[in-house]
Amino acid sequence: MPRPERAAADGAVEYFLKSERIAIAPAGAPPAAGWNNVEGTLRDIIFKGQYADYLVDLANGAEIVVSGAPDIAGLAPRGTVTISWPPAAGHAFLAEDG
Repeated sequence: MPRPERAAADGAVEYFLKSERIAIAPAGAPPAAGWNNVEGTLRDIIFKGQYADYLVDLANGAEIVVSGAPDIAGLAPRGTVTISWPPAAGHAFLAEDG
């Protein structure tokens, strides 16, 4: 991802990524070439008609919400999943103090 203007090479940034730009798949499914990917645990699925929100817990305690099709094969709560996204999908901003 491009570094924000005025950000030091070792400086803190905040990274924002829309939930619909993230792909989710059962662990072990290969992500698209060049995409970022992280493993997590699928905590819950909230069905919303034509799409669903997948709540994924990461090892660092963070929670990621992935919005996608409600019928992705192989996904079940408490299962290990891989989430992935293209590098250009997110945006970084200088971290705010406080």
